[in-house]
Amino acid sequence: MQIATPRKDIPVVIAVRSRQLAEVYERFFRISGLKVVGTFVDGDSMLSGFKVISAAHEKFVLILDRKLCDDGRTLERAVELRHTNPNLKIIIATSQDLSEVRVDDNAFDALIEKPFTLSELLAKIEELDSPPRIKGGRVFSDLGGSMA
Repeated sequence: MQIATPRKDIPVVIAVRSRQLAEVYERFFRISGLKVVGTFVDGDSMLSGFKVISAAHEKFVLILDRKLCDDGRTLERAVELRHTNPNLKIIIATSQDLSEVRVDDNAFDALIEKPFTLSELLAKIEELDSPPRIKGGRVFSDLGGSMA
């Protein structure tokens, strides 16, 4: 089975509540040719490990479970991470109805609704990595820019 993948040089960080799910993501990304540079299963370990990853990788994509933090502050922590590394691209994975997700300034770049296929997740990563499309005099970017 051939899977269309984003550029191979995009580092990925996984932050989900389940160790088993994190392992599934890791295997899938490895098969897809993407490099997983960090995996976290709680908000505290994500915050402490994030500085190390940011020091090693200027740009990367964070797959962040909306309910990662037990205190309900996942989006607030995403904003903190963004301040630490403005090149970070964040995809929020949520089972919450997308119309009910509060859109904080600069908290994330994309949303993906659970359940989703891993191919749909790869498509989100590709969208984040794609440059804005220009048509006429207008710039169209569904997700606010590129990683380049």
